[in-house]
Amino acid sequence: MKRILIKNAAVASVDPAIGELPAGDILIEGERILDVRPGLVADADETIDATGCIAMPGMIDAHRHLWEGGFRGVTSDWSILDFVGNVRFLAASFFRPEDMYATALLGSYEALNAGVTTVADYCHNVRSPDHAHETLRGIREAGGRSVWGFGFVSLAHTGQAFSNEDRLAFLKTLKAEQFASDDSLVRLAICPREVSLWGDDLASVKAQFAFAREAGMQIFMHNNALGNPRYVMKLAEHDLLSDRLTLVHMGSTDADEWEAVGAAGTSVCFTPETEYQMAMGWPSSADAARAGVNICIGTDMTANNSADMFFPTRMFMQVERSMLSQKMGPEPFIGAPISCAEALEWATIKAARAVGLADVAGSLTPGKYADIVLLRADGPSMAGWDRRKPATAILQQGGVNAVDTVIVGGRFAKRDGRLLADTSRAVRMQEETVARVHALAVDNGGFEADLETIQRRMAG
Repeated sequence: MKRILIKNAAVASVDPAIGELPAGDILIEGERILDVRPGLVADADETIDATGCIAMPGMIDAHRHLWEGGFRGVTSDWSILDFVGNVRFLAASFFRPEDMYATALLGSYEALNAGVTTVADYCHNVRSPDHAHETLRGIREAGGRSVWGFGFVSLAHTGQAFSNEDRLAFLKTLKAEQFASDDSLVRLAICPREVSLWGDDLASVKAQFAFAREAGMQIFMHNNALGNPRYVMKLAEHDLLSDRLTLVHMGSTDADEWEAVGAAGTSVCFTPETEYQMAMGWPSSADAARAGVNICIGTDMTANNSADMFFPTRMFMQVERSMLSQKMGPEPFIGAPISCAEALEWATIKAARAVGLADVAGSLTPGKYADIVLLRADGPSMAGWDRRKPATAILQQGGVNAVDTVIVGGRFAKRDGRLLADTSRAVRMQEETVARVHALAVDNGGFEADLETIQRRMAG
């Protein structure tokens, strides 16, 4: 197995046993980390001088819809009603399997470029088996790590031949044929039908959860995003909360619901950019922490956000700091309520826990996959950073522009600031998908529909 030795990097390991190292070395053997410590001497097939760099675990985007990259910028000034009415109940239906491939491929490249080595793709536009196969082909071709969530939600009214029963049968076959082992870059997960859409279909939903548990798959579900629906208690009522479940958004959640989530070991993923924009309640790290809930961060969609995990993590940390500080009263106090090191965990080890990879990813720990990012910290945006605190520099000054090298399972995906892939082809296919889907949307009433039109679409 090939050995790679990374020398002279500052290290933010996100492993309490290793800590933060002002100068340290990382030895990779094959796809795994073999050792992390200062002054490491070892034979290697390749040695990288990382002087001036900060080494960190690859970031883990715990919630993203790759296919919605086909609407980049379209939803930037929208409410949740605009989004659902114009995309989910209209434009989603125009996606062909090849469009799913194009958006999955480019979206995966975009994540790698940003230092995101793992994406949990909540794929809720699986309109046919071919849509699933082509999405997976795009993800696999890009070469990043993925937890691919097969969705039982498809809201557009056209092309609904793929029933919930057909989906479950297909998923069982897909699991047996392509995911017999979890020891691969891409793992299979499930996104069951969401509580607001259960209707009279509870038996089907329970079958989806039952198969996920039987197969040992992670489960992802949008939940408690609007109003005060108390969907957590509906999940608890039917014994559907578990430590393999991650609930997304959760901005409208009561104290007893948080307690139920914590008691079940269920994780929560916040996507603050979308939640703040679309008035999806108020995500609260404090409420989750009080109940012992594992929380993490996702980018949600490049329809109105970006794949840059540094930004939402930093923004959420700063907003939460402000909210907590206001509750501490008028007396002076020392230190911020949340540290940068804690916030970095939301995008690394805690995200790994939420997507079912805590034993193999999320920290620079010997034995885990060599999913490593080197940030160029000696350039204009980071030079002069406090050598005692790599995590602080990552959170407060880090960004896509500083991502120099990305390694996934011991394989280089980005080096010297450049992706090692034919991105021009992926860009061209994405542009073709966008042009076609947007034209069809315009022909069918457009993206700027009024309230009456949106309500009519949603009524079918």
